[in-house]
Amino acid sequence: METSQIAEYFYNGLWRLDLGLGNPNKTAALLVQCALLSIALIKFGKWGKWVSVICFLGSVICIFHTFSRGGICALLVGLTIFGAFTYHKFSWKEWRFKFIIIISLFTYCIVLGAQKRYVHGFFSEDRSITNRLSIWRKVPEMIADSPWGWGVGEAGNAFMKWYQPAESSEQYRTLVNSHFTWLVEINWIGRFAYILLWILAVGVCLPFGSSRINPIPLTVIVSFAVSSFFSSVGESFVLWIIPCICLGRMILFRITNKFPLNKFFILGTSSACFLLIIFIAILNSDSYVKKEKNYVKIGCEETGVPRIWIVSDSLIFGNKLYMSSLKDIFKDDFIKKYVSIGICESVSNIPENHRCQCLLLSGNSLLKEEQKINKINPETLIVFSPQFNPLEIPLCHSHNNKLKIFIGEFSESEYLSLWQELPNCYRLEGVGDYIPDLGNFLINIIHWKKSDILP
Repeated sequence: METSQIAEYFYNGLWRLDLGLGNPNKTAALLVQCALLSIALIKFGKWGKWVSVICFLGSVICIFHTFSRGGICALLVGLTIFGAFTYHKFSWKEWRFKFIIIISLFTYCIVLGAQKRYVHGFFSEDRSITNRLSIWRKVPEMIADSPWGWGVGEAGNAFMKWYQPAESSEQYRTLVNSHFTWLVEINWIGRFAYILLWILAVGVCLPFGSSRINPIPLTVIVSFAVSSFFSSVGESFVLWIIPCICLGRMILFRITNKFPLNKFFILGTSSACFLLIIFIAILNSDSYVKKEKNYVKIGCEETGVPRIWIVSDSLIFGNKLYMSSLKDIFKDDFIKKYVSIGICESVSNIPENHRCQCLLLSGNSLLKEEQKINKINPETLIVFSPQFNPLEIPLCHSHNNKLKIFIGEFSESEYLSLWQELPNCYRLEGVGDYIPDLGNFLINIIHWKKSDILP
């Protein structure tokens, strides 16, 4: 296990409880649901109350042992909601007993030392918090840049490629927030539907009637939403079981009692959320990055389908930080005004019925997709760092004016000498098998094709 992974499961030498879920934050989210659900046992008389107390105490103590800040926030929000709806339904004697329980739990938290982790980010820098904030700040931009969504499972990858600061090297699978991750990955219709479903779930679970346990489904639903905000716990199927049971119970309860939804709550919150997300999209509409269905477009928005294309792989970018590799091109006034560049994973993602002025790809992509390249018929084909014998592809050793081959001075290709003999092969000084300064390399290529690009 790597050091970063070990740090994720230990705090001050204490093992962070995970109950086999593989993540203490997921465990905390499940325990919060169990703690809130255990309150419902008070319905079953005196013995039910004592069983409720034991289950609640056990669940909260286990939450402390996960050292999950998101879990504690979710628990506090859930208990606050429960108290807000039921404070007048308990006697003073019952409230005194609850106060003793709270003091006991607070004391245990201090003895365990968990409070140090809970307040750590308020008084000193905490990378876990600062990393989350640096990601979440980019979420509105990522949403606005991708009307079709970045794709299921691609949120973390998209952030690393296009939005992560060049000085950062952290790897992310998600955006460390289930809601933000899904909103970034799906299209606009899915985004509105996702928000509406959460609002409907809360609306259905709004308590009614005189029973003290009626608010519990609402506390479970909201606590799950809060847990999913602070970490990517929503991807765990087991965490959906209790909320779905609570939601189903409330739907059935409303149907059998003919108790309608609060239309003002549904319409008001839905309208507010939709206006907020539209406002976010408008504020971030001037970004240089736009995610289309099959490719990413960078540069001038008004140019339509890009005429310059890059098929991305490690020999082109050298790493996953695409935006840091390309940042210099946005300093060029000509490019900002007239040029857009399409970046895709395969030649097949390039629209066939549009003019392709320049196609840049690695030798690996050329070898795999020669036939597709012929369909695109680029006016200029730039191949970088070919690792194969030029005799393998007729296009490479024929006298073809549209083909330009660039190979690094320190390339490890065993066919380096054969490539350098070709008249359309150019050597890049001080370069190995990937382009270290792709931004300036593209600027030179674009200005070389400047007369063709101008409208």
